[in-house]
Amino acid sequence: MRGVDLKKQINRPETKDRAKEFQQWHRTLGRRLLASDVDLVEWRFIDGELVPVGVLEITLADCEPSQSYLDAIICRYEKKDVQGRTARHVANALGCKAWIICYTQGCGSFWVYNLTESKGWYDLGASEMEQFLEGLERGIQ
Repeated sequence: MRGVDLKKQINRPETKDRAKEFQQWHRTLGRRLLASDVDLVEWRFIDGELVPVGVLEITLADCEPSQSYLDAIICRYEKKDVQGRTARHVANALGCKAWIICYTQGCGSFWVYNLTESKGWYDLGASEMEQFLEGLERGIQ
């Protein structure tokens, strides 16, 4: 690795988005190339096999979001960029559903939108969100 101290690289704190520079560079390539990511794929070990149970798009709200704020999130994912289509395609390929998770700082409040079926928002507290995530494994959402 061209003179890089590998131990220093492995032990450095994760304080920045390590993909950001590449993503910004990639955007300069123009419309001939299109890259989009998903924020999280939620996985479970089921009968000893690693199984995807949900594709999650995550967004932070500065305060408790109004309905118009939540509607604007949907508009962004569905109309302004390809993020919603990307999440649905990935979820479909993995055999699970795609979700948008809006949360407030400190992870005390959550709003969940079923991106696969275009329905929601569900207003959840922290313990309810934990139950929601656990329910993904059983496909009860």
